[in-house]
Amino acid sequence: MSHQNQILGTTIQVNNTLFRNSLKDITKEEAHRRAIDNFAPMIFISGHLINARYYYAKLAGLVAKRPLQDAFLKYEEGKDYGAPADMLSIWDEIADEVAPALAAMSDEELLREMEAHFPVSPPTVLNTIAFLVQHEAYHIGQLGALRKALGHPGTSYK
Repeated sequence: MSHQNQILGTTIQVNNTLFRNSLKDITKEEAHRRAIDNFAPMIFISGHLINARYYYAKLAGLVAKRPLQDAFLKYEEGKDYGAPADMLSIWDEIADEVAPALAAMSDEELLREMEAHFPVSPPTVLNTIAFLVQHEAYHIGQLGALRKALGHPGTSYK
């Protein structure tokens, strides 16, 4: 295992805890509410995160298809995106498998160039996964801000 994918694996594990704790005690109604102007609701951000997680899980060889597909590409006011428990269930289907799958990847697999969909250079599998792990952390931070705006305590690392 390279240092790069070891670092990413650790960050993925931290993100797992933070994602789960971000949605803890959030009701379906709260999850669909725009708690901060110009922010998407928690439920939409959660679905967006799941799609990104499944995308890089596929790069690590885990899954063939994103379960939410295109439902979370553009927010639609008033649409029922499900409940936080639904998002957690989908997340947990692969959450604890991603870091070990990444650790098992060879340097050849990680350094393989791919079609560029993200702002990384060179567009390797490793750089794409690194971008998506950072993207995940960014949006988990948004979930933490939205939790607080809804009157809940901040997201816990424990």
